[in-house]
Amino acid sequence: MEERTNVGNRESRAKPGPVPIRPRAKRLTACPIPLKIPAMNSLSAYALATELDASLTGSTITGISRFEGGLSLSLGNDSIPFLHILFPGRQADIALSSRALAPPSFSTPVLEQIAGAVISGASPLDLDRIILLKLDSTTSWGEIEKYILRLDLSPAHRSVALFQAANEKLLGSFGPARSRNPSSPGHHPPRKAYSLLELPPEIPLPLSAQLEKSYFPGRDPGGLLPRSAEDGKTLLPADILLRSIQGLDPVLSRGLLREAGSDGDKLWSLLRLIGERLRGGKYSWFLYDIPEAGISGRQVIYPLELPPGLGTGKPLTFHRALESWGAGRVIPAYLEGLKRAAVSRANKDLSRCRRLLDNLTGDLEEAEKAREFRQLGNLLVTYRHLLARGMKEIEVSDYSGGRKVAIPLNPKLTPDRNIQLYFRKAKKGEKGLLVIKNRRLKIEKELQDKKELLEKISGLTAVEEILGIFPRREEGGGRRKDNGQIPVFRSYRLDDRHTAYVGRSDRENDQLTHRFAAAGDLWFHAQGSAGSHVILRGANRSTPKKIIEMTASLAAWFSKARKASTVPVIYTEKRYVRKPRGSRPGTAACMREKTIFVTPSLPVDRDPK
Repeated sequence: MEERTNVGNRESRAKPGPVPIRPRAKRLTACPIPLKIPAMNSLSAYALATELDASLTGSTITGISRFEGGLSLSLGNDSIPFLHILFPGRQADIALSSRALAPPSFSTPVLEQIAGAVISGASPLDLDRIILLKLDSTTSWGEIEKYILRLDLSPAHRSVALFQAANEKLLGSFGPARSRNPSSPGHHPPRKAYSLLELPPEIPLPLSAQLEKSYFPGRDPGGLLPRSAEDGKTLLPADILLRSIQGLDPVLSRGLLREAGSDGDKLWSLLRLIGERLRGGKYSWFLYDIPEAGISGRQVIYPLELPPGLGTGKPLTFHRALESWGAGRVIPAYLEGLKRAAVSRANKDLSRCRRLLDNLTGDLEEAEKAREFRQLGNLLVTYRHLLARGMKEIEVSDYSGGRKVAIPLNPKLTPDRNIQLYFRKAKKGEKGLLVIKNRRLKIEKELQDKKELLEKISGLTAVEEILGIFPRREEGGGRRKDNGQIPVFRSYRLDDRHTAYVGRSDRENDQLTHRFAAAGDLWFHAQGSAGSHVILRGANRSTPKKIIEMTASLAAWFSKARKASTVPVIYTEKRYVRKPRGSRPGTAACMREKTIFVTPSLPVDRDPK
């Protein structure tokens, strides 16, 4: 009978009896894998959660502000005044500092329901680079509301997500645009076969066989060795370790293989030693400079000492290590990410200006023909007696009498209508000539400004200078207009979280749906009847049915079906609502809609703002 041993989140089968002798493989002197250092490795994230539990328990969150590419938690804590979560790319990172990163003029308060909450604890979610902060908030009635703030440093989910602890309801999330919301505070990314925290006493036979065959790529008679999905080639030893063991990163895998060579027992002993030190919770923080090609000077932080030969590391205290790492790597990486985003935005604006300038140049050439059109119109007036319906062209002498001029005509129009057509073209060109010239000058100046901005970006070093390039975003995705004001819509506060916004005209419907609403907001409209677009801000999968019915009743009330006893109302997420090309203002096409039947009404005892 086989014995099953639990390892991490899976089961590995181990046959009883003596462990067979494994052939010795050639000792590796190099392991040329692509070195991709994660924003923060799993070991450091796991230890960081433990350290934050000791440092932040009892601290008050005085506020959370959002800015381009990150969030800042302001803490009532002398040792850690600010905790920054930055996500300029796919992965998030954490930095501690003694001052705010983004000035108030470039940030927006978010997750205001936990302002004033007290941190009751911090814990890691296994080795998944996820930190959970437990929060206690006192309501105006003296009750204690419990929340969980999830900080995700992997690229799988949103970097910051707030949940109610009682029912695990998602209250808000922030992160890279392509990331998705976790289903719960304890939602794990895909797991690996083994975990550094729970390694078996001996190296498992399947892993041992894979490592051995990777030293001898030609010796794989059974076809058991995993192969790279990219090129079908045999995986290198470090790749096998990374795909098999939770908690490893490329730097640590490479260092362990250099230290152990082809000695599997020594490699496993080093891995188990790291796991024991991590479980023991006695951390000694080291800041390493990894001298690898292409990343010279890049710093990596670990809560324990790495094998010799990997890099030069210096021991530091927890706070000093995190501050140095933040100042040496996290903040510079964030600034570089902002610069790349700013350059991309400036290049898009530059392309837009060039296309517009080309279009205006063509319009200007057309408008400058106004003088010619007026001259042709005058000639047609002079030779009116020669015109007849059905003529495609007439050839007449110009006023000097020295040359013949061929004037195209529309055979379907009368002579007088043909004459009027040329004068209308002349009038339009003369009227638009000044407008087009002024607009062209404006676009030329904007084009020059964008070119100067591109040259300037590389020399920017201050956060506020780079943030000033981006338009300020409001919570929920709405953007400020050029005059700095958000469009004012009719709104109804349905409860502490949900607000319904109603458009009052076709153009306001367009602004509400296609400019103000965020992708996750719910969009409502009376089915088969003309009416207002209605946006439910603050909606998610846990929004009560009562709130959806109230919003649908609002959409029915502001439609031509208001006097009906029952009105069908369609609703869907705004991400599934599109404006057809060339359609009139207020037009929208939606997909994946649902239909709900309601009675038209306004929210009870709730006056519009």
